[in-house]
Amino acid sequence: MKDINENDEKKNITFSPFLRFSLFCILLSVEMITNGPSGILSSSSKMIKSQLNLNDKEFGMFGSALGIGKGASSLLYTLIVNKFNLKWIYLVDTFLKGCVLISNLFTNNAYFLIMLRGFDGLTHMPLSIYVPIWIDQYAFKKHKSTQLTMYQVVKPFGKVVGYIIIYILGEKKWKLGFSIVGFYLWIIALIILFYPEIYFNKNLRANKTETDEERNTIFNFVGDKKSSKDSIFSQILECLMSLIYNISNLTRCIIQGFLTSIHYWCADYMRNALNVNDSKTIFGVYTFSCLVGPIGGALLSGFINHKFGNYEGKNAPKIANILQIIATILGVGATFVDDVYSYMTFFTLFLCFNSVSLSMCHGFVMVTVRPQLKAIAYSIANISNFFFFSALTPFIYGYINDYFTPKGMKKMGMRFTMGSNLIGVFLLIIFDNLRQKQFKEMDKNEKLIENGKELENKE
Repeated sequence: MKDINENDEKKNITFSPFLRFSLFCILLSVEMITNGPSGILSSSSKMIKSQLNLNDKEFGMFGSALGIGKGASSLLYTLIVNKFNLKWIYLVDTFLKGCVLISNLFTNNAYFLIMLRGFDGLTHMPLSIYVPIWIDQYAFKKHKSTQLTMYQVVKPFGKVVGYIIIYILGEKKWKLGFSIVGFYLWIIALIILFYPEIYFNKNLRANKTETDEERNTIFNFVGDKKSSKDSIFSQILECLMSLIYNISNLTRCIIQGFLTSIHYWCADYMRNALNVNDSKTIFGVYTFSCLVGPIGGALLSGFINHKFGNYEGKNAPKIANILQIIATILGVGATFVDDVYSYMTFFTLFLCFNSVSLSMCHGFVMVTVRPQLKAIAYSIANISNFFFFSALTPFIYGYINDYFTPKGMKKMGMRFTMGSNLIGVFLLIIFDNLRQKQFKEMDKNEKLIENGKELENKE
């Protein structure tokens, strides 16, 4: 982003550390609370299926509708991101999301509620796409990986918030829980109204890292640096023609998609497969796992960043793969225990290692393209994730459960979902191979550039 940063310097733009940090906290709180409805649905699954007369496949449609809506929102965001002010996109979208959630109070029709769940996903575009890009642009120097991990960590925290709401209100008032989340989003929209627009500008950076400088120099040399005013179609085509980008995207989609399904069905699994009928026990187990696991992941991420560097480093794909292998073993192991507290132990450790691996995969998506394409690349990643993975995995789990449960195999849905993370392991091996080749090309280009500069100095 050399041209962008030069413009920053000309404008003498200064970024307030307090406003940067406070806005980061607000964005995290919004990401957290918007995952609350998923926790509400999960903790109230038995009551919802009873009230609306749904089987597992139909209940899975609530999760699938959300994924389809998010996929559509990612596509919409891709089309409007360069045409409208990002602050107002975020503000209006947050307000509309609140309206959608509050609307659940006014209907008891199952299919209309599923449709509202789809609209909930449709209003998710700035949250699912812009926040990681904001972190990449405005995060405090050398803290990008940690803040991306925090971004991943707050998602299960949001589901815990949903559990807490139901624990206080009771399962029968699950729609009122949706409305509480909606009112919170209205308040956030009002707060955002008073933030300067400069903190939402995707063309500015509060930090310029050495990695960005090196990457821009390489792109300049190979003639791959293009104007940020390229058509959206040409930018999309450039991303889709990149093998390493597609592999990183597919890896992230698979790991994220199955994690979505695991969270969605967790409470139902404890009730039906582990025969836990006490709602307080389910609440306690899920809350403990979703608090301790991701917090442990954040600490582990900080240690890895300190010792080995962030997701831009040469060893990052290997580290992510090791973490994903451990997470897969723990996840599958969780489906072979019958005691709920043994399950809690495995599940907590699974979330710990999986959260770090997934945050690194989010970073891989952005480092495989030139800086000007990050927003588009992340939009494409979200479209593919939500349409083809997060939309399908909850339904697939429900379908497998409906098929195997009558045969006495109640754990097959969770076992299949946990085991499918192994696909991410194989894809990370392929990504690592491609990434190492990319580093070799970058090293060659840097040497050629240095030799060119030496010749110019001699002349």
